[in-house]
Amino acid sequence: MSFEFLDMINPRANYDLMGHDRNINFILSSYKRKCLHQAYILSGNEGVGKATFAYSFSRILLSGLGSNNFTVDKNLKTCKLIEANTHPDLLILEPLDSQRDRFISIEQARKCSEFFNHTPSISDWRVCIIDSIDFMDTSTSNTILKILEEPPSHCIFLIISQKIDSVIETI
Repeated sequence: MSFEFLDMINPRANYDLMGHDRNINFILSSYKRKCLHQAYILSGNEGVGKATFAYSFSRILLSGLGSNNFTVDKNLKTCKLIEANTHPDLLILEPLDSQRDRFISIEQARKCSEFFNHTPSISDWRVCIIDSIDFMDTSTSNTILKILEEPPSHCIFLIISQKIDSVIETI
């Protein structure tokens, strides 16, 4: 598979998640038992489906569907809002297109604090996907850490990392 092909796949609109059965079973089991943690780090090589996994699980959480797998109808309002990046209960922290150095700023991380200070608008959950924490400096990571230390209820972080060894240890 070429890197050009991988660049064409948009995880936000990708419903084909392959090779993550163990992770899917684990997180769905935790969800059904109401034992979700406030954050999950999805680590691995670039292109293996970490972001697709994060968006797939977000669809489950934000749609409120109890599911035995990650299959969700693409025509659901929740799915359309996620694809358009307009779902009010989903925050995506990723480098802005205008930033050539691929960096997540501290201002973006501060939006996360404000986001989690509100109750969910149309879902039972609020979800923040960080794609990728590798693009944060120490002060930006510490801003996220403050929220992780005292998370509000029904809020979850899905943190993506290609270089897990570079993530600050406290996260």
